[in-house]
Amino acid sequence: MFKVKFLKEAKEFLDSLDEKPREKIFYNIWKSKILKDEELLKKI
Repeated sequence: MFKVKFLKEAKEFLDSLDEKPREKIFYNIWKSKILKDEELLKKI
């Protein structure tokens, strides 16, 4: 497992998104912390 830290620019980008795409990104980050899915990590 790993820890996720967001750079200032990443936070600004996520804040600029609508709720649904932002939630999908957070879900995929959470999912990648649980599973070792290399394909998912490539997308992130």
